[in-house]
Amino acid sequence: MSIQNKLNEYRLNGYFIDYELKCGEKTFKCHKILLAKNSTLFKEIFSKKSDEQVEIADCYESEFESIMESVYTNKLEFTQDNVVKILGFALAYGFKSITNTARTKMTEFLQKSKDKVLEYSEQMVEFNISDEESNRAIQKIICDNFDNYDIDSLLDKITSTCLYLLLSSDKLKVRSDDYRLALIDLFHERRPITDQKIRYDLANLFDFHPETNESAYKFIINHKCMWAPEELTIKLYRIAIKNRLQIARQYSEATNTFADTKSRWIDFQWCSQIHNSEISEDSIKIELVSFARTFGGFIDAVNPRTFGLIGCSSSTPFGFNKNKNSEYKCQFSSSGIFMDDNRYFASMGDAYIEVNFGEDSSFKISKIEIQSLPKSVGEFKWNKFPLKFAEIKNEEKIKNEENQVNLDETEIMKKRLGVPESLDVLVNDKCAVQNVKFERNGEEKVFVWSHTFDDETSNKVRIAMSKNNNAGGKVLRIGLIKIYGHFV
Repeated sequence: MSIQNKLNEYRLNGYFIDYELKCGEKTFKCHKILLAKNSTLFKEIFSKKSDEQVEIADCYESEFESIMESVYTNKLEFTQDNVVKILGFALAYGFKSITNTARTKMTEFLQKSKDKVLEYSEQMVEFNISDEESNRAIQKIICDNFDNYDIDSLLDKITSTCLYLLLSSDKLKVRSDDYRLALIDLFHERRPITDQKIRYDLANLFDFHPETNESAYKFIINHKCMWAPEELTIKLYRIAIKNRLQIARQYSEATNTFADTKSRWIDFQWCSQIHNSEISEDSIKIELVSFARTFGGFIDAVNPRTFGLIGCSSSTPFGFNKNKNSEYKCQFSSSGIFMDDNRYFASMGDAYIEVNFGEDSSFKISKIEIQSLPKSVGEFKWNKFPLKFAEIKNEEKIKNEENQVNLDETEIMKKRLGVPESLDVLVNDKCAVQNVKFERNGEEKVFVWSHTFDDETSNKVRIAMSKNNNAGGKVLRIGLIKIYGHFV
């Protein structure tokens, strides 16, 4: 009889018991000599002649007794349901032989049921299994099908080690730095990466060293990188702040020479960024990270009309629908012409909208785009509301015209929606485009017009009705307006 079998016999009879393990409500009486032989953790504890008692985490209670009995019998049943839990136990408490067997079994199960890879991966997260060898089998299958996964869901179900293995794989290491850094940031927001080794491993996938990568500081400008080791990022913060201060001085010098609308734009851009920095309510200090990322950083798009950066004027507007609960509504001024919020502008007679960039300003227009009505209006069953939207005085007349003339669906839709036909675009009071032609936007019941300009510089743009529209009246109805360009 082997020593192992003899010790098992002693255990069953309660002889020479010198150690107890507890897991939840269960207790396992055993012998130190066999624990030390099979577990590196217990070998270290006992070699120090310590009386330290090890309590096994409650999450392993269901498999606890069978695992400990296998130390005496070398018999342990692995299933698809328990293999990850056994692996987690063996790794946590240093049972090397059980670890190796569990890894082999898990790989075999995965090869037979690859569709269960995320279930296994989720259990790896639950039992905090972070070693590379155990994660590699998971990573290989996920990597092969990476593009088929929802990223948000995937990041919740993989360990930080698996994330590192994925990003270092041949398939993903060719992706851009921005793409991979964004993935790590998303992961870190969900579950902070605290393992120092993993933090360095992830950082080593990129060139964080300004000595070899002059643009490295942009990593912390474009991304949070709060997971990266501090000794790497501190150099980048110094560079970012130095660059921002230099830009601030240049900005200060440049704006001293401006006295027109252009300076209002520049001031607003800077003030907007400083205002949007994350500032603690009970402190006037701005966090270093927020300061480095926003001080002179990227400028978010804003509605220029809302902040008075440009002027807008129009003919007197009106609206048919005043039902607050309606899905479509008329806006009653020109103040929202740049807002894509299901509103539209309507005016009768010599109707117009004018955008003024400032008397002393020069704005170089590259493109103008106009939408006839909001999508919410266009999506309605258009043949049911001719009187509401086109203000057709004689619906029978329209029906007769449709019957007499073989009009296609698009032309009929134009009539019923009152799409402007005789619309002129004036730049600096001169007609730049006459009789604007709206085109249907694909299969949608929305009509759009766009025009590209070549070196057209102006300080104002005017959109005006010149003749009756498709519905037979001189009524201007337009939705969103987009004007592209820059100050010169």
